[in-house]
Amino acid sequence: MRSPEYFRKEVDLCFVKNWILVGRVEEIPEAGSYITKDLPFGHASILIVNTKNGIKGFRNICRHRGNKIACAAAGQARAFTCTFHGWTYDCDGKLRGVPDEEAFLDLDKARLGLIPVHIDTWNGFIFVHLGNEIPAPLKEYLGDLYGFFNGFDFDKLNVTWSFKTEVEANWKICFDGFLEQYHFAFSHRTTVANTFLAPDNRFGRLGWHQWWDPHCVCSITGNPSPRRPPIGKVLGGPNVAGSLPPEPFVISKNMNPTQDDNWELDSVMLFPNFLIQAHPKSYNVWWFWPVSATKSVFEYRRYERAARNAGERFAQEYYLSLVRDTFLQDLFAFEHVQQSISSGAIDEFPLSLSEARVAYLHHQVNKRLAREHDPVIEGEGDVCSS
Repeated sequence: MRSPEYFRKEVDLCFVKNWILVGRVEEIPEAGSYITKDLPFGHASILIVNTKNGIKGFRNICRHRGNKIACAAAGQARAFTCTFHGWTYDCDGKLRGVPDEEAFLDLDKARLGLIPVHIDTWNGFIFVHLGNEIPAPLKEYLGDLYGFFNGFDFDKLNVTWSFKTEVEANWKICFDGFLEQYHFAFSHRTTVANTFLAPDNRFGRLGWHQWWDPHCVCSITGNPSPRRPPIGKVLGGPNVAGSLPPEPFVISKNMNPTQDDNWELDSVMLFPNFLIQAHPKSYNVWWFWPVSATKSVFEYRRYERAARNAGERFAQEYYLSLVRDTFLQDLFAFEHVQQSISSGAIDEFPLSLSEARVAYLHHQVNKRLAREHDPVIEGEGDVCSS
């Protein structure tokens, strides 16, 4: 987590050569809708367009002199015109217009369309693959996870809050913190510990789980008798939504497979850098993007129904303030961990059963790098042990 050479190999084998989740289909609802995604690793910018021929993905690069072809984060377009020299591409990526075309000798416009990237969807999530070779189908990559969320009403929920920041820590350090609850009793004793840690599970032992190589899923239970602050009692009471009846919502029959009465959510680690926590009537997603060996970008979105009245809106804002404080507690620790690793004073972390998913993530990373017999990475490895 401190070697630039190891980091470059890790990005190539774990990110460039794997399917990467970049967004939702609701972000591009009709033909001509598009989003752009700047991926912090590899200086890559991706353009995703809803076309008459389906969703397509391209490198966000003009083929003339390399300027971005779309600069906005999202929008609607019938064509894309480079702001540098005016080259124009249609939504299918074909080069349609070149100013003063006669001045170019033997210009082959058919060869100079936007560079495509492999793209596919799963439950409305959009994935891209940046590799040059044709990858295994997304369904094959997801394996047993592919049908896990069947029936969950992802499309009925909207983004109500998002958060993105740069962290002075390796991407795996950040991801590790969201794969275990062992730290809740200490880092989060003033925020979410009381919600999730029950008297018979004070240190967040892992409950039901499945290893679906290279992904994993587990069920997380809560405290059946949490101590709520006064505002929490109001928000948890019958008046929070006024007189409005609850709206119907469907979750997957595969979730909470043990039918635990104290079930809170199912948490899915989607390799290499994505986490979904699906609750009844809402879900949260995280990305942990690599920037360098010692820096990452942390990105979060919460999806739920739009508030129907002031009470529901207030409840959402209260929840988000709690999440914000929890994140700050986490990020504070992550940067301290990176500082310790960078100092060279430690070279391994002993992990408990509560941290099994942390060990699993590092196992998946190390397994991919071990396939490459490269002297750059021999003996480098991750600092986790189990």
